[in-house]
Amino acid sequence: MNPECSDCGNKVHDTTCRNHPNNRKRYDSVKDSGERREFSTGSVRDVRKGKGRFDLIPPCALLRLAQHYENGAVKYGDRNWEKGQPLSSYVDSMLRHGQDYLSGDRSEDHLAAIAWNAFSVIFTEEMIGFGKLPKEFADLPLSIPNRPDWVA
Repeated sequence: MNPECSDCGNKVHDTTCRNHPNNRKRYDSVKDSGERREFSTGSVRDVRKGKGRFDLIPPCALLRLAQHYENGAVKYGDRNWEKGQPLSSYVDSMLRHGQDYLSGDRSEDHLAAIAWNAFSVIFTEEMIGFGKLPKEFADLPLSIPNRPDWVA
């Protein structure tokens, strides 16, 4: 549960109220795993294990996904999908786009649409787990209404 701003009662994320940007949380340290990697120059850095490898995401695929988000924003408005939809809605669309792609239809970027729907499933599962979207949106067979323990 997000805390409330002591000045206005607004729900805040990570103790930063959007209404009071000068009341930002002060960070006085850098997270440290205790492990280091050293570069040929002698520079050292904390290891990145478990933090994700964003450098491995192909830029061309990320661009096509971003363009799909842009096209959706034009059609439905910015961040419409964050309001929530049942998981089955995303999975149905994902499978439909997969079939269209497999059948040779190139009238739209079906692969970007598949990725977009997969991202939306992940987002929705996370938000259900955090209590931000209704548990009823987890409507797939064997859906678990609470945040799955396999989600990091």
